[in-house]
Amino acid sequence: MKTVAVATLGCKVNQYESEALMADLEEKGYCLVPFESGADITVVNTCTVTHRADFDSRQMVRKALRNNPDSLVIVTGCYSQVAPESFVQMEGVKYLLGNREKFQIPGLLPLMEKGELPSVQVSDIRNEKTFTELLSIRFIATPAPFSKSRMDAMGAALTASSPMREGLREACLRKGLSDTSEP
Repeated sequence: MKTVAVATLGCKVNQYESEALMADLEEKGYCLVPFESGADITVVNTCTVTHRADFDSRQMVRKALRNNPDSLVIVTGCYSQVAPESFVQMEGVKYLLGNREKFQIPGLLPLMEKGELPSVQVSDIRNEKTFTELLSIRFIATPAPFSKSRMDAMGAALTASSPMREGLREACLRKGLSDTSEP
């Protein structure tokens, strides 16, 4: 089973979209793992609301590349939408996707893993008149979804008896990852 880590920067919209993306990836059979664990695939959902957000986004991408140089690194989100050149120059970034394209990641991953897609896919969204409809999602505790103390604090939705929690726990335990360690 391929592992995927998702790092999210920025607003609640980005957080929601990352959660929706993770739910879609999980439904497609990918195992979600903590960002620091060195996943097969790493998605960084960027932000550009301030210069600090730009800096943090670039830093997170560099951290992903440094933590696991063999990972398929995909950069998406607002910063990649408005300034793709900031990431095109980064050695190791395999794919750069705009905001519209981020929701296609689960379906495109098999082609991305084979290297069969253009590395930059950023559409012009200035004339967009429709929004991508996202389904209701179940939230995974972030930024450390595998910290037991943080998950317990999130309440009943993420208790050990939750089917989603058990599925994540079992999949990650099969990969040799603990879901009870502190970040």
